Amino acid sequence: MTEYLAEHWILSIVVTILLGAIGSGLWDAALKPITLKLGSQLYTVITFGARRSRDKIYKRAAMGHHELPSLYILLIVMVLGISALTATQMRLYVQLYAPEILTIRLVAECPKEDATKFKECIREQAKEKLAPVVQILSLIAIFMTVVIFYRFIAINPPRARMTCYTYPS
Repeated sequence: MTEYLAEHWILSIVVTILLGAIGSGLWDAALKPITLKLGSQLYTVITFGARRSRDKIYKRAAMGHHELPSLYILLIVMVLGISALTATQMRLYVQLYAPEILTIRLVAECPKEDATKFKECIREQAKEKLAPVVQILSLIAIFMTVVIFYRFIAINPPRARMTCYTYPS
C-alpha cells in the first residue's frame, strides 16, 4: 500500500482533499445542527429549564474584558521560562565544577596532555563563554518577572482589606 501511495502521490493528495471536503460538508449539513440542538436540549435539562443561568453567561460577557485568565496564562509561561533559565544556570554551575560534562566545542580548545591543566582550561572556557550569556538571561528573566507581577497586582488589586478592631478598654 505504501508503495502504491509513493508512486501515486498526486492522487493521494487529491483524494485527501476530496475526503476532507466531504467530511466538512457532512459536518456543516448534518452533524453541526444536530449537535447544536442536542447541546441546547442537554443544557436545558441540566439547568431544569432555568433561563437565569443562560442570562448570567451573557451578563458576564457584557461586563467587558476579563484579563485575569490571560494573566494567569502569562504567569504560568513566565514561571516555566524562569524555571528553564534556573535549570540552565544550575547546569552551568555543575559544568564549572564538573568539567567532564562539558560540550565537545569547549573541550576541543583545551590541551589534553595534563589532566589538571585540562580541567582548568575547561573551567576558564566555560567562565568566558557560557557564564555571561546565562547570567544576562537570568537577569532579564528576573526583571520580566518583577514587571509581570507588578502589572498583575496593578490590574488585580488584592481584595482583602485590613480592618482594625478596637476593643473598649
